[in-house]
Amino acid sequence: MYMLGKDSLDVRFVIIHGMGGIGKTTLANIVFNQIASQFDGCSFLSDIRELSQRGKIVKLQKRLLSDILNFKSIEVHDTDFGINMIRGRCRHKKVLIVLDNLDKRDQLVMLAEKCEWFGPGSRIIVTTRDSSIFTNNASIHPKEYHFYEMEEMHHSFAIQLFSRHAFKSDAPPREYDKITREIVKIIGGLPLSLKVIGSSLYRKRDEVWHQVLAKLKKTPHKEVREVLKVSYDMLDYEQKEIFLDIACHMAGERIGDAIAMWWACQFYPNVNIPVLIINSLMKMENDHIWMHDQFRDFGRELVRSESFKHPGERSRIWCTTVAMDVIRKKQGTKEIVALKLGGQSQVCNISSEDISRLVNLRFLELDGGNFVGDFQNLLFELKWLSWQNCPSEFQATNFSPSYLVVLKISESDITNDWGGWSQIMGEGRLKALHLVSCRRLIKTPSFSTCSTLERLVVKDCDRLVEIDPSITMLQHLKHLEINGCNGLRVLKGAPTTLNLGTVRQSWPDSLGHLKRLSTLRMEKLELLEHPNSIGDIFGLQELSLSDSFVE
Repeated sequence: MYMLGKDSLDVRFVIIHGMGGIGKTTLANIVFNQIASQFDGCSFLSDIRELSQRGKIVKLQKRLLSDILNFKSIEVHDTDFGINMIRGRCRHKKVLIVLDNLDKRDQLVMLAEKCEWFGPGSRIIVTTRDSSIFTNNASIHPKEYHFYEMEEMHHSFAIQLFSRHAFKSDAPPREYDKITREIVKIIGGLPLSLKVIGSSLYRKRDEVWHQVLAKLKKTPHKEVREVLKVSYDMLDYEQKEIFLDIACHMAGERIGDAIAMWWACQFYPNVNIPVLIINSLMKMENDHIWMHDQFRDFGRELVRSESFKHPGERSRIWCTTVAMDVIRKKQGTKEIVALKLGGQSQVCNISSEDISRLVNLRFLELDGGNFVGDFQNLLFELKWLSWQNCPSEFQATNFSPSYLVVLKISESDITNDWGGWSQIMGEGRLKALHLVSCRRLIKTPSFSTCSTLERLVVKDCDRLVEIDPSITMLQHLKHLEINGCNGLRVLKGAPTTLNLGTVRQSWPDSLGHLKRLSTLRMEKLELLEHPNSIGDIFGLQELSLSDSFVE
């Protein structure tokens, strides 16, 4: 707080640096929450390292501008455009920005490079494992950059933190005092390791405690990954599969969608997700999955170790360059269960021959490209298909992933008569459908073959006019979210959860027939008339109207 100098009118950068798992993000988050009210605009950008590796810097720029300017949606065409917008729109505002987990200088350049981008009194907090990306740059002015090195916890606090997770108290019981001190001495003062090992020992037998102590004694001091492996090895098969899915592909996804896939895989998520949460290996935040980057790195290293020389023999491939190399060289094997392809100007058309050997593929994320050829008797295990920049023409035939439960299509030119609808949605097992930023979509596809659908999200489809009337056939639909579809005029259905956002229309009378509706959320809804029929929704338990009004 002293380094931040709250009464100073200069623009100041505070760099919090230290090893992974030492608490940099936690500290930044606490400080952010304490001082946010003193600024005109605030933005906390989480895990920049991971998002930039996935080519999402433009999305980070959009998020920063949206937070600072308090706009729901801001268009950023490319990184240069984003830099100019940040520089032009924020220079008269006193802002607080947290750039969490920076690992390259270029990330700072594209988000908050110079003091003159921001108004007097602005503060930019950066967390990083590597402070040399700042100190090695000759253009840095010492008066603008302040460095705070995170140190390990004092031994007494380390015991307290460990005890909170191992015993749900601030100190160990007398009979566990000695072994607790031994374990904490080996782990050191790393909060992440203390939480994980402590959580894994909660309510465990004495023999397990001694087994863990023996394993820890064999690990080099402060080797975090080896410490994490002790906890990972205690998981069951299904728990390990869920953990690796999150580490490699699913951090940031909605928990409801993930649960649908894991149920279809018979991983029993209702039992195993709580185990991972209790063991501090994952979190749920705002209905989304969250995992510490240290766990993600650890999980990915476990997958790499499955075959260091031959990526096609690994269970998961999240790096698009490696994945495309495997596909092009036809080196894929039955070991692959999850795959990410395309993106960053790499167009990848997938033929039936490319995919024929991936008989256990259950998760596929595709950016651009197309499916080409006859897919008869293929993709029987596919449970999740996420397709960004999907082309308007569907080139595959007999494309029927029989057990698909999650379909996500975004930033695409598809229309309601797109050729893929009848093939992809024809098997009737779909649980979740997301249509996001589909620029040419005027009407949603028919839901007549999707009687099992439970979640429907239609977001930022500017030209959307109508939700297909077959939505009334969805007897299992529990969650309907419609946001940023300004042209929507016709809405019918029977969901239990409804989220309407940024819609200017007459109140749909059909909503009065939604007897199963339990939650209704509306953001920036401009109604042309008073919603009289809302009184007919007898099952409504929660009503939230955010920035909405009636003319």
